[in-house]
Amino acid sequence: MAPRSGITLKDVPADQLIRAYAAHLKKQGQIREPDWMEIVKTGSLREMPPQDRDWLYVRMAALARQVYLRQNLGVGAYSRKYGGRKRNGPRPAHFATGSRAIIRYCLQELERLGLVARDDEVGGRVITRKGRQELDTQAARVHAERLAAAT
Repeated sequence: MAPRSGITLKDVPADQLIRAYAAHLKKQGQIREPDWMEIVKTGSLREMPPQDRDWLYVRMAALARQVYLRQNLGVGAYSRKYGGRKRNGPRPAHFATGSRAIIRYCLQELERLGLVARDDEVGGRVITRKGRQELDTQAARVHAERLAAAT
C-alpha cells in the first residue's frame, strides 16, 4: 500500500512524532543550548532535573506540537499543560505549574527559527507556515516508518 499524501501530525502517535522532531531539531544544530540546561528543574513540582540529556529538544518538539494543535495560547497556559502533582511530603499534594522560564525560552527559540510567531491581535503564539510544513514532514516520515514496520 502506497503512503497517503497529506499526512498531518494528527495522523501519527504523539510520542513517536515528538521523538522524531526532537531528533530533527538536534540534528539541525540551530538551537542554542542555555548554560542552565544541565541543572534546571522543569518545574517546582519536580525533585530532580531531567535525566535525558536531550530534554530541551523534546520539550521544544512537544511545545511546537501543542502550538500546532491549540493556537493563541500564552506561556501561562502552556505552563499549566506541563504542570502536575506536587508532592508535599506528609501534607496533601496539590497541582503546580511547569517552569515558565523554560517554556518562554523554548517559544523564543522556535520564534527565532521561524516556526512559531506571536499573534498581536488575539495574543499568544501561532504556528507559521514553515512550522506547519516541518511538523507535517516529520509526521509523514513517522507514518512511512510505521507502515514499513507493519509490513
